[in-house]
Amino acid sequence: MAVLMPWSVMLLITVVVFTALFVARRTFYRYVPRNLQIADILAPFVLLNIHMLSYQIFGWSFVPYLLIAWLLLAIAYVIFRGFWQQNFTYQSYLVAYWRMSDIFFPVVYVILLVFGLILG
Repeated sequence: MAVLMPWSVMLLITVVVFTALFVARRTFYRYVPRNLQIADILAPFVLLNIHMLSYQIFGWSFVPYLLIAWLLLAIAYVIFRGFWQQNFTYQSYLVAYWRMSDIFFPVVYVILLVFGLILG
């Protein structure tokens, strides 16, 4: 099983990127849109970390299955918004869906980290 990067280095890179984005947001608060959150920018980094960590643990990437689950979450959210709330605006859907993925991806990453620590 190939090791692309140790999980601790990947976690450290994510923390450094988060800290840099936090400092940049605090420093340049006038130029950053108010509705743009740091977690919105970190989602691709977390997805890359999930890919690398799942490859180290299982020997194959977990990302295709994760993206299928992510798209099923999108379909479920569209059905919920369309049928039960009787309103659907594209922009509010995308913002809410991306915010759900801001929760979904880190949860999967933490589960993989715990699983990787248990397996050794």
